[in-house]
Amino acid sequence: MHQPPPTFQRLTTTYVPEEDRIRLAGQLADHTTAVLWCTQRLLRGLLPPLWSWAENRARHLPNKEAYLEFLQASAQARLTPTPPVATKGGETSWLVLAVDLQADEAAVRLTFRGPEDHAATLLLAEVPLRQWLGILRGLFCSAGWSLEDWPSWLISQEITGAAPCLQ
Repeated sequence: MHQPPPTFQRLTTTYVPEEDRIRLAGQLADHTTAVLWCTQRLLRGLLPPLWSWAENRARHLPNKEAYLEFLQASAQARLTPTPPVATKGGETSWLVLAVDLQADEAAVRLTFRGPEDHAATLLLAEVPLRQWLGILRGLFCSAGWSLEDWPSWLISQEITGAAPCLQ
């Protein structure tokens, strides 16, 4: 019988210039850690479905864009700093080759898949998803990666705590 992949309980997302990649350092349910590496190309494929899921919250509203900006700003304002997930260098580490996405009304489940049987799952309800999108936005800016395809409600300078980003 195939075991489901372990689930992240906490995640620290950073940009590593030397790798030109996003690093996901996560604490798993069994209190071990794993380090996953995501390329810009992989993230550019993953982000549009996440944006669509977040946008569906306002699909029937007349002032959809303003409401989405409000939801994003509200989620980011509720983000509280926590210590980063500690890594010691001996944890499992792999390049993410694919991401399986499952979504329902309540949450999005991302299963990051790597070489061999490496896999780990991240479950995000609406507010944590919006917070993670805000973090990724900041990291794209730090990396100098374009936000050209990003939705305006997510890159608005009006969003609390959003740093300006050169286009």
